[in-house]
Amino acid sequence: MRISLVNKLDFSHFREVAKKYSHFVVAYSGGKDSTATAIYVYKWLKEDKPNVKVTLFYNDTLSEVVPLESWVRYFMNQFLEKASKYTETEIRVAKPDITKTFFWRVYVRGYPAPTFVFRWCVDHLKLDPMLREIKQLNNAIIITGQRDEESGARAASMRKMYGSCMRTASCLGVFLATNGEIPKLAPIRFWTTRDVWNFLLEQRDFDIDPLLNLYGLDKVTLTATGGRFGCWHCTLVKIHSAVFLDKHYMYLEALRLIYKAISDVKELRVPKRGGYSTLGPLTPLGRAVIYNLVPIVEEKSKHKFYALDEAVGGATLREIFYILPEDEADRVIGQIDNTDRWVGMKRLRKIEKHLYAQVESKIIKRIEELDYVGIATVATQLLNELR
Repeated sequence: MRISLVNKLDFSHFREVAKKYSHFVVAYSGGKDSTATAIYVYKWLKEDKPNVKVTLFYNDTLSEVVPLESWVRYFMNQFLEKASKYTETEIRVAKPDITKTFFWRVYVRGYPAPTFVFRWCVDHLKLDPMLREIKQLNNAIIITGQRDEESGARAASMRKMYGSCMRTASCLGVFLATNGEIPKLAPIRFWTTRDVWNFLLEQRDFDIDPLLNLYGLDKVTLTATGGRFGCWHCTLVKIHSAVFLDKHYMYLEALRLIYKAISDVKELRVPKRGGYSTLGPLTPLGRAVIYNLVPIVEEKSKHKFYALDEAVGGATLREIFYILPEDEADRVIGQIDNTDRWVGMKRLRKIEKHLYAQVESKIIKRIEELDYVGIATVATQLLNELR
């Protein structure tokens, strides 16, 4: 039996914090929890028409799969149109600096795959862009879709931030930080996953069919075959849900696995002293494998890496890395990022026979000949042959 939440929504926590904060910043990721939270806020706006400003805030890592990115834009446009009828509303999107995107960090700086002790992607793609935007906010409170039920670790951190009870002011979800952070409100903190899905299915204000399709939700059992995907190149997950959206996305999975495998090959890393590891940046060979596979993956997966179409220095990353003459590309890159880690475009584009023959024959040519299942199956095996 489906439990109705729409007719039992409690707006008291919104009303309470609105007495002190005039700017409500709804943190939006595109997932089910943040979508439910945004709709919850909208219903309060529709009910009270409060004198507050609302910002729907999205952190675009430039590494999402295209269907999720399209859904995010679709929902944000819906929210802006509807919420603007009741209060001042805006959409704000944070993006990483171009020089901190996946392609720049791998090609130019030679960054290896992230690990749990070297999570460079979190800082560069998420935290830095978010903090840069948040610093511009005044008298604001962040509305988040965090829930205790997500995991044991999340529940513990939520208790630490918000308190452990359910009736006191702190357990309304208000986190009044004393370390300079913007305070947070977690209005669906105690909702279960079933509560979230029930609410989303019952509400009629927003078209959420694309979201349901992304999750592969069974509306009867409320079970999902997919989930929030995150960066397509994330190597901290064992299974990447995004590849199940389309069979051709298995090519992305192959590229992700190859990136991880390359990063684990000692001969494809520059040795270094000090730090958490004796293995430094990817060698020219390691970078060249990823570089040459990217356009192949784009073609075969029919998935466009939209980060390559971001512009910097008067050109897009796609133009810099794949179109401009080598000397011109090197000049542009040097002007933007004067780093001694850059190996030069020639070493990425042209496979030197004495270094790259094995890679060319065992990976690049073979990948072009395989179907998506074959690529995902042999990706790690191919890299093991290089060891």
